[in-house]
Amino acid sequence: MSDNHIQLGILIVASLTFVALVWYAIETRRLRVAAQDQLEALAKPCLTLAMELRDPSDAILEMHQAVGNTTARGDHGNFMVHNIGNGVALNVSYRFRSLERDALNDLSARYFISVLPNQKATMPEPMNVSSYSGECQLTFEFDSIGGVRYESTVTMNHHVLTRFDFARKR
Repeated sequence: MSDNHIQLGILIVASLTFVALVWYAIETRRLRVAAQDQLEALAKPCLTLAMELRDPSDAILEMHQAVGNTTARGDHGNFMVHNIGNGVALNVSYRFRSLERDALNDLSARYFISVLPNQKATMPEPMNVSSYSGECQLTFEFDSIGGVRYESTVTMNHHVLTRFDFARKR
């Protein structure tokens, strides 16, 4: 065998080793990302309003043109936040926004430092304020213990919960 054949063989072996290392690195990264996603799923918070079933006759008659069978549950006349997720919600900010034209459209943000899993906490927002009595949205923004930012939005019509959206923020 000549030196050229030996060098060619070394080049082929080195190239195949490089390809195998790149493939191994890519697969290892995929495993790491999957493990992080699984850990995040185990400790993911999800905030919404505490709710209770609506009076069946009001739901059937669609009082105030509000369709739905759950209403916001109050605590001594104030709204309550409920963490229905598995993890702690940290650095919680929330904002009410009226969806009606003549109402005050964007109320200032309020804050909680944390809401524990399955915890219901009273909010300093009275349910009888006119800005909250028509159609409005309540948006929560919060962090998980892993530092991922989430947003959940509750849409209400006369305190009847009509829609819920949950998303990971980028």
